[in-house]
Amino acid sequence: MKKCLVLIVLGLLVTPLASHQAFAFAIRDTAQQLTDAARDLGDVAYSGFARRDRGNRADVEALYVVMQFKASADLFLRMVEDNRPTSELRDSVSVLRSELTRMDQYAFGRSERRRLYDLVQNAEAELGGRTTGRTGGNYGNYGTSGSGRMHWSGKVDDEIVIMIQGSRASVRTVTGDRVRNEDFSFDSPLPRQQLKLNLRKLNGRGSVDLVEEPSARNDYSAVVRIRDKKAGTNDYEFELTWE
Repeated sequence: MKKCLVLIVLGLLVTPLASHQAFAFAIRDTAQQLTDAARDLGDVAYSGFARRDRGNRADVEALYVVMQFKASADLFLRMVEDNRPTSELRDSVSVLRSELTRMDQYAFGRSERRRLYDLVQNAEAELGGRTTGRTGGNYGNYGTSGSGRMHWSGKVDDEIVIMIQGSRASVRTVTGDRVRNEDFSFDSPLPRQQLKLNLRKLNGRGSVDLVEEPSARNDYSAVVRIRDKKAGTNDYEFELTWE
């Protein structure tokens, strides 16, 4: 009987340790893959740049954006290896996603960028899975059923459309200059199912409208439109929630 109790106690002690080790291995592996993929994208970007006799300002900006992302990925890996708090790692992944979104306006390295998006989503799922007490690690690109919230902010000129799917938010500029200082975060990814969403504008002088809710017709995406018809740019911020 005593031997049985000892085994039970040992099992209870070992299980959390094993779970933590599995989480640490998963996020460490994802961070390493992210660094390797960022290095590959950097090589592709610079090779294309070097082939030009003389690049323009947009070419130089694109190269800097890629190299900044590469440095950020290296820093994220270092933070993971140093066992920094999960809250810091989640903030770091949010920065990585924002920097990656900035590349969407450029045409180079599409396959490499798709790989980076997948790895960033993996990191979000692994970190989110640990903090909410879920088991099984990676939940992929979409959330499970339940409540959630997404927050977006950026400096808008004229009109943009934001497509939200899973844990990704892609901006398309309709008219005006591209969005600056964009940032977004998810409590949990948007589920792949038909949902009723609530949109709340937190900041901005123009209109912020929810023009589409997730459905099979739009591959379970939410679409938000921001219109700023006054001269110059303005800071916008909104929150999207679902039950």
